[in-house]
Amino acid sequence: MNTEREDTTSPRISTARTRELGEELRRARQKAEFSTAGMAQAMGRSLGWVSKLQNGYRNTSSEEISVALGVFRTDRPTRERIQTLAAEVGHQGPFARLHIPASDTMACLAITEELAARMVVYDARFVPDLLQTSDYTLALTGDQDVVDDRSERIRNFARKGRANVTFFLPESALIRTVGSRRTMVKQMSHMVTQSQVWDAVLRVVPASTPIIPELRHSGTLVAFPDPLPPLVHVRGEMATVFMESPEAIERYKEKIKVLDRIALSAGESVELILRYGHGNPPEQATVTPSRAGAPPAVSAAATTA
Repeated sequence: MNTEREDTTSPRISTARTRELGEELRRARQKAEFSTAGMAQAMGRSLGWVSKLQNGYRNTSSEEISVALGVFRTDRPTRERIQTLAAEVGHQGPFARLHIPASDTMACLAITEELAARMVVYDARFVPDLLQTSDYTLALTGDQDVVDDRSERIRNFARKGRANVTFFLPESALIRTVGSRRTMVKQMSHMVTQSQVWDAVLRVVPASTPIIPELRHSGTLVAFPDPLPPLVHVRGEMATVFMESPEAIERYKEKIKVLDRIALSAGESVELILRYGHGNPPEQATVTPSRAGAPPAVSAAATTA
């Protein structure tokens, strides 16, 4: 007897939470070496239904989730984590995910970067994760597992094809030595080369820029293909917070406008990065104050020694 239950409801727009749940279920299925067809059979659902569930376009009951995880013989910590995610799917507002031990293995981050059509990344302290060399990451974290996880994350990001990405980083990230001088030289060269391979844009915020609120915290604005809504994620010391509300998106867009006004141009930024890599940095980047009440604007001669 065919027990498959067809779903006749209209497709809906996925959210960060539903995509995260789908990615966690996909990982559990793959770890158990189950095919999508095997998962569909175990849940009494069609292949199309399971595909939508794994891609974040469908929700399901906690009972069905438990059935699938039982068939997969998922370990208890993973089972409890996925069941918690399933219970949160209908919730609104921001949500946080702990770094265990770092953010690189988070399912929500992985699926976000996989689907992204455009990303604007700002790291307030260091070279952005996706541009780091293994030596730089190891010197920064002291953890080889984090190095391996970040390297895998970068490879996955590279496999998605050329990305429309802009990276903002502070000049202090070029000045501050992480590891050895050799590590920094290699990092500077890699950052420029990798951005060219990805056709990404590098923008450096000069060290002489006055401290303003927009520079205090790292974060990333992600735009997806229509009709998916954009998302912002902000990384803290122990967790990353994901936000999809229009208010959060607009606030972060304002932050990007400020960064765009105060950062060096793409050409000036690459020149500055290479100068630091060659051991010939300028004495100080030049910042020219703009009109009263507005953030300072960078002069065209900002990288002239």
